[in-house]
Amino acid sequence: PYKVSYLDGIKACQTLKINKKLADKYTAWCSANPVDEGVWGRWPRYFPEMPFDAGMIAEAAEESNRAVIFIGRSSGEDRENALEKGSFYVTDEERTALHRICEQFDNVTILLNIGSVMDMGWLREFGSKIGVVMIVWQGGMESGNAVCDLLSGKVNPSGKLTATVARSYEDFPCSKDFGAK
Repeated sequence: PYKVSYLDGIKACQTLKINKKLADKYTAWCSANPVDEGVWGRWPRYFPEMPFDAGMIAEAAEESNRAVIFIGRSSGEDRENALEKGSFYVTDEERTALHRICEQFDNVTILLNIGSVMDMGWLREFGSKIGVVMIVWQGGMESGNAVCDLLSGKVNPSGKLTATVARSYEDFPCSKDFGAK
């Protein structure tokens, strides 16, 4: 009957402070670039994100001491991952944004809004700049508030994953046979 977005959850949280200028730019970009949800079983595996140029990130770093980055993937019944960028792998745009953000911030948190595992090998590229990675799964209508409870320390992120995140796709025992005809 309702939903609390991550942005709305952060704005409502008493213990977190949002970069209002960046949030306003993001809100305007989202309004100007509505997503095509597709149809059942054929929705996009990911949606395009607002481009982050180096100047925008430098400006944000002047006002903020931590960067929180969301990476999302669509998944669900009849829509499994594919071994391609934007599904199991990060896109070139995501990787570029991560590099630009890590150049400006020493304290980066990654929140993965995903419904299945994805490749995590890209984390090795960023060393200690990325201090926290949380798989927030698909939190439902209260996901914005739930993520803020985790980010603020109100609750402990002590959930257990229902799947193993292997070092690479080839490390999954079924990788040689999955999807074979």
